[in-house]
Amino acid sequence: MNFRNTLFLPVATILFATPSFQSMSQDNPCGIEGVVVEASNFLYSPEVVQIEQGETVVWVNLGGFHDVNGEQSTLGENWGNPETFYINPVSSGTDGACIGAHTFTVAGVYEYDCSIGAHAQAGMVGQVIVNESNPTQVTESPQRSNISIHPNPSSGGLIFVKSDWSSNAVLRCFDLKGRVQEERRLMEGDNWIDVSDWKSGMYTAVITSNDCLETHKFIVK
Repeated sequence: MNFRNTLFLPVATILFATPSFQSMSQDNPCGIEGVVVEASNFLYSPEVVQIEQGETVVWVNLGGFHDVNGEQSTLGENWGNPETFYINPVSSGTDGACIGAHTFTVAGVYEYDCSIGAHAQAGMVGQVIVNESNPTQVTESPQRSNISIHPNPSSGGLIFVKSDWSSNAVLRCFDLKGRVQEERRLMEGDNWIDVSDWKSGMYTAVITSNDCLETHKFIVK
């Protein structure tokens, strides 16, 4: 049964101290080896995870009623996930319950949210960055290419991205809630991003070109 279109009455929530389940182990309520994301109090934690192609993400509910919606944005945003996924909602207290797991076999950037009630509107969104697993085809480290982002951190204004990738490179910048702040084709040489209207915080720049994928973190103050 698909619960996404069912209406739920809002309920009062109380913040509890919650346990943290070990990542990349089977020591979680699902009993599945993978990177664990905890769902509770209108957030996924961590909001952004980065894994290798073929690895699994496990979602554990630590309070409330939550699903994992990677099919279509509840907020009406254009995701363009490499493939879609959806896990039905589960209710839980702070002892923890298994929502489910998904193994990501296609590299790329995946966005998802909780489609229950107004949870996504309250900020319950997440992102999974899946790196290509073939080291002969993927650039995973800044040391293997001449891509740089500066100044970092930035106090507002312009951030410059210098690249030696000459063709088919696309730059996408995400905030910690998985929302796209900027998307453009990356030209060889100097590129610039106007961040004067961006909120302060950590951002992820994902650069893709053919079979290459590279990520960089930068801060806007």
